[in-house]
Formats: sequence, C-alpha cells, structure tokens
Amino acid sequence: MRILFRQLGMLWWVWASIFIGLAIASATSAREANNETHAAISCTSSTGEALALNGGRISALFVNDGTSTIWIAINQAAVANEGIRLNANGGSYYITDADGNLDREAVNCITASATVILLVTEWFN
Repeated sequence: MRILFRQLGMLWWVWASIFIGLAIASATSAREANNETHAAISCTSSTGEALALNGGRISALFVNDGTSTIWIAINQAAVANEGIRLNANGGSYYITDADGNLDREAVNCITASATVILLVTEWFN
C-alpha cells in the first residue's frame, strides 16, 4: 500500500511540474513583448472584428465579460454555435506560441442575440 501511495504522489508531482512549466512558459511569452494593449469589444449577433491582424503578435487573451456566450473565429467570419466558444461570465481563450496555437491573423466574434463585452489583451513587438 505504501508503494502505491508513493507512486501516486510521484505521479501527482510530475503532472504538477508539467502544469507549472506550461504556466511559466506562457507568462514568459507575454513578458518578452515590448507592447501590450487592452480593449473592450462589443460583440453582437453579426460577426465583427475583435482583434486586427498583427504580424508582431506574441500572445493574446480573450475573456467573455458578459452574461451570454461568445464565439470567436480566427481569419474568418465568426458564426454563432461554431468555432471557439467563450462561455458567459469569464470564459476565456489564450493564444501563444508556447501553447502551439499562436495565430497572427484577425480574430472575429459573434453572439447568438445579445450585445456582449469581450475583453481583449494583446502582447506584441
């Protein structure tokens, strides 16, 4: 029984180390940027630009600050119920090279009906 607990404890430590390493890598990417911008974007039931194309983008964070779901799409029109879903009241999506999902193209947003605020932070050089 002690061996099992020792192995489980070691497994927990390995997973914790991996998650901490990913968090540090993501934070390091943002800190290496020379510029940082913050914006509050109104997303409506029609596709609209949340973040413009930026060839110098290091990372970007999208946070749903409203009470309805937002969908975002990269380099194409956003469509409700398709693409990347940001749940109401804090749903978020982070793009960075460290996570392997960095895209420097424009990002568009849409909601099913209500106007919802999307908080966008971008780090770039």
